[in-house]
Amino acid sequence: AFVADYIKGLLPGEIDDDFKARYSLDYQTIVRRVYKEPDASAFLASFAPYILSRMDNDYIFGLVRRNIVSFIERSLSRYPSSKVGVVGSFGNACRDILCETGKGYGLEFVRFVPSPIDELVRYHGI
Repeated sequence: AFVADYIKGLLPGEIDDDFKARYSLDYQTIVRRVYKEPDASAFLASFAPYILSRMDNDYIFGLVRRNIVSFIERSLSRYPSSKVGVVGSFGNACRDILCETGKGYGLEFVRFVPSPIDELVRYHGI
């Protein structure tokens, strides 16, 4: 959603200028990396640290929150359990937003695992 807003010129000026300065990406490069080259998900995920570093910005915070609401409504609410575990660094970094938003949907986020490899090592006794 962030990259889509970027290529459509929908980012607020300060965020747009900062992102352009840091990444120097144009429309053609983004389209090529997402649709024509391998590892599109890794390319898109590479912007997560930037997004997290700008969570103090109202636009970024709102974008993340809206996407969490969408994820809850479209996915989590389809399952019978109200207890949810989160795996991954982005979800862990958004822990407060997930917990607060989840309450409104009767969800309880009970476990956060920032790095799944740590749990796999522990499980397999390596």
